[in-house]
Amino acid sequence: MTIFNTSNSSSKKRKEFPINQILVIDDEVPILNMLKLMLTRIGFLVDTAESGEEGIKKINSNKYALILTDIKMSELNGIEVLKQVKEIDKNIEVIILTAYGTIDSAIEAIKLGAFHYITKPFQTDVLLITISRS
Repeated sequence: MTIFNTSNSSSKKRKEFPINQILVIDDEVPILNMLKLMLTRIGFLVDTAESGEEGIKKINSNKYALILTDIKMSELNGIEVLKQVKEIDKNIEVIILTAYGTIDSAIEAIKLGAFHYITKPFQTDVLLITISRS
């Protein structure tokens, strides 16, 4: 993963982070748990959030190198999460995961700064390669 400058001139106090700190946001708890287990086993430090709102709260109080977020969630969807993440810190990489992938949503996500867009069900090796390139 890319190493980012951890200095933050903003008045908000945010923790410095290891380069392997990931936040996974998904309202499907089984997928959230599977991703956390898989990524933790290979050495990532993983936080989870069951909604976009919870994810944004965590991003505002912690520093992450990467966000994995589902696109279809109630209230604050993955595209809105992506927009807010990029407002908080444009250096945070975001990978969109979705079972409802369309070309239009993929184009929108990439234009808004998503690193990648992966459809569910995904192959584990594809996800891990994408994470390693982020």
